[in-house]
Amino acid sequence: MSLLLPRKGFTLMELLVVVLILTSLVSIVVPKYADTMRKSRARQCKITRLITEQAGMRYSNDNDGEEISIGELANQHYLETPPRCTAGGVYAWLTLESGVRVVACSFHGWSEDDSEDAPVEQPPVPEEKKEKKEKKEKKK
Repeated sequence: MSLLLPRKGFTLMELLVVVLILTSLVSIVVPKYADTMRKSRARQCKITRLITEQAGMRYSNDNDGEEISIGELANQHYLETPPRCTAGGVYAWLTLESGVRVVACSFHGWSEDDSEDAPVEQPPVPEEKKEKKEKKEKKK
């Protein structure tokens, strides 16, 4: 007959090792997740700014160069809904020294080079347009 009782449950040491491993994993994953979310919000903001700029240009072309506020673009049906930054920023028109109007975000700002963010992928160009572009380049 054994003097040791049958083992039920885990020892304190085993539980501490499991908690230590889980803590290590969480300390690695949480910062990566936060960074990924920040980059995702910045990319989404960039896309929204580009769409808003294009809507503003369409309005301007349709109305003999007249400018419009960003909020009015949705009221005039150039956008489905008023643009919102996913990080809580507010959009406004910004006129550059060259005279070009761009949309700036109060949270993400505006810059010509968003190199820290992953580039926004452009839709694939149909073969016909590629061929026309190549012909134009050859003529030059």
